[in-house]
Amino acid sequence: MNGAFRFLAAALIVGIIAIGVSLLWKRFTDRPRPPPITQLHEMILNTELGQGAASVLGVEDDERVKKIDPVSLTNSIMNDVIKSVEIKLKETVTQQVTTQLIKQYENLPENQQSAMKEMICKPATSSGTGQ
Repeated sequence: MNGAFRFLAAALIVGIIAIGVSLLWKRFTDRPRPPPITQLHEMILNTELGQGAASVLGVEDDERVKKIDPVSLTNSIMNDVIKSVEIKLKETVTQQVTTQLIKQYENLPENQQSAMKEMICKPATSSGTGQ
């Protein structure tokens, strides 16, 4: 039973990959589809589910399919990853600095804490600029 299940699972995965390749072929290359993939592509597009999938993927008409440039796609993904890392790094550094400042404040003697509170919480006063 276990071997039959593995076989069916493998066959299902291979089938999904083959369907994906046949639908997305023109997104990645200008070369014509090989005959077996062409036959599979035509068979898929003759089903309602296949037409829906092609529509969602934007590949229902080979003439209007926009080709994906793997290099620019990779660069775009890398830029997004770098931006995400930078944002997370800034958040982490800010959190660490804030934590350290709070710890240092808490370790100050009471009179110095009061002086810090007064400096930080002092209401803004006009600086004599006429405003």
